Amino acid sequence: MRIAVGTSLVAIAVNSASALAFRLGQGVDLDCTVIGPLTAAAVLGSLLGARLMSRVRPAHLERALIVLLVVVALYTGARSAPGLW
Repeated sequence: MRIAVGTSLVAIAVNSASALAFRLGQGVDLDCTVIGPLTAAAVLGSLLGARLMSRVRPAHLERALIVLLVVVALYTGARSAPGLW
C-alpha cells in the first residue's frame, strides 16, 4: 500500500509541476496572497494528518472519509440542482 501511495503522490507532483510550468510559460501571474496561505494550510494539514493517522483506527478514518464524501456530494448536488431546471 505504501508503494501505491508513493507512486500516486509522485504522479500528482509531476502532473502539478508540468501544469504550473505550462501556465507560467503563458505569462500567467500567480497571486502569492492566495498561494501562500493555501500552501501553509496544506503542509499543516499533512503534518496533523500524519499524527492523527497514528492515533486513530483505520476503520474510523474510513468512516469519516465516507461521511465527508457524502456531505460534499450532497452539497454539490444541492448547489447544481437549481441550474438543471
